[in-house]
Amino acid sequence: MFSMFFYYLCSIRIKNCIIMRIISIASQKGGCGKSTITTMLASHLAYKLEKKICIIDADTRQRTIQHMREIALDEVKIDPQTKEPADVKLCQAFCLQDKKPYPIIGASLDDSIFNVLEDVLNKDYDVVFIDLPGSIENNIFFQVVANCDILFIPFIQDPVDFQSNFDFCRVIVNAVLKNKESRLNYMCRFWNRYKDIRPSQFEEMNSFLSEYIPDVIPMVNRVGYSDAVSNSRCRSSLISPAEEFLNYKNFNLRNFLEEASSIILK
Repeated sequence: MFSMFFYYLCSIRIKNCIIMRIISIASQKGGCGKSTITTMLASHLAYKLEKKICIIDADTRQRTIQHMREIALDEVKIDPQTKEPADVKLCQAFCLQDKKPYPIIGASLDDSIFNVLEDVLNKDYDVVFIDLPGSIENNIFFQVVANCDILFIPFIQDPVDFQSNFDFCRVIVNAVLKNKESRLNYMCRFWNRYKDIRPSQFEEMNSFLSEYIPDVIPMVNRVGYSDAVSNSRCRSSLISPAEEFLNYKNFNLRNFLEEASSIILK
């Protein structure tokens, strides 16, 4: 099944001459920010860089990205009584942008996801994001990862989460990245949601990761902790992250989005 599905997707791409990137921000540990980063990066690519984007929400346990889209659409609707939307600033930004929201497609992490992927690959998207569950649930997980071009792995400083993602990286490297039948050819890690941490501590952890999982390339930029993430205009799937949040001190969102985008589009 693994080999047949991999080659099947490749044949679809060649047949339709589609140059498309399949991306996942993946983690074995919930709460690392993968759904939030997926949404912010997808919105940056779609609305700032004007790329054709699609998200497949395959996180069947939470459906965070689909749920966030439903909330965002409710926030820009005009209330018939007040004649105002629930979020005026979000509505204004959405209307000024004058762009159709990119699609978010729900999928289950079973054989049916292959039909969703086949349908998506026959369209002319530039980048497709797959939001996966925060655990390795079954063999389908590995098959989907094997058909991604790039994985981004978010690390946070909590020791338990750090160990979990370290183990996750080693499994993916050995089971997928080093498999010649896999399409995956690039994995990179970044730090997310860090607070006060000594530079020397970052150096120690980075050195450890580089020594034991050298196949996973470190990103230069990291995303700091900020309450701004809870704001609807920071992580909305309707608009690119608002300019005011890109400049937050110690948040570093602008540099991270630019670096991640350059990796995806190169």
